[in-house]
Amino acid sequence: MWFSSCCIVLNRDVCYWKGIQDKGGRSKFRDEKFQAYVANRRGLVGGSFQLDYPSVGATETLMMVASMADETTVMSNVTREPEVADLTQFLTDYGACVEGAGNNKLISKGKFRLHGSECVIAPDRIEADTFILAAVITHSCISISPVIPCQVFSLIHKLSAAGCKIKQSSHDTLEVSAVFGRGGEILRNFEVKTGPNPGFPIHLQPQIMALLTTCNGLSPERNLYLTNA
Repeated sequence: MWFSSCCIVLNRDVCYWKGIQDKGGRSKFRDEKFQAYVANRRGLVGGSFQLDYPSVGATETLMMVASMADETTVMSNVTREPEVADLTQFLTDYGACVEGAGNNKLISKGKFRLHGSECVIAPDRIEADTFILAAVITHSCISISPVIPCQVFSLIHKLSAAGCKIKQSSHDTLEVSAVFGRGGEILRNFEVKTGPNPGFPIHLQPQIMALLTTCNGLSPERNLYLTNA
């Protein structure tokens, strides 16, 4: 199995590498890609593993590997992003046994075989946040649905404090208003620190930086994901 590598600076590739090897697999790095394979007759095995960094991709990949590994796998320092909880529910619906979604430790009891089921994909919180920021940066109004309000709270909190009007009109609908009067009002400056959930999402960093260029005053932005930050 080959998969691309694009997170060298964040050391997330090390999480994949160590995790796969810990479960009885082997991996090689070549031409900016990893090759993962099983090198023994037992196949993938369980055990205890702690991520060096709470990476979403590493957590989800190792969850899927552990769901069909022999015996029980305990994963510590995993990420708590909503997408991990969604994947946990997905695997459970298909016959896997994964416990601990929403915590920094996951326990997976490997199954020899999974079965079919149906799955409803949750609304994309980063997509919702991007539309919200598009409305704010263009001083517009927008109604966005479906959205899970609690998953976009970090952005709503920042924008509300900066002067935007955001309200929840239904259980899955948000109304955003960034239309200002003729007095030339602009948003107040604010600080952003990206980091693992429940921190500010790193995938919103480009969008939020564009917005900060239109705010009044200095707006510090720090990326807590970077190992040298």
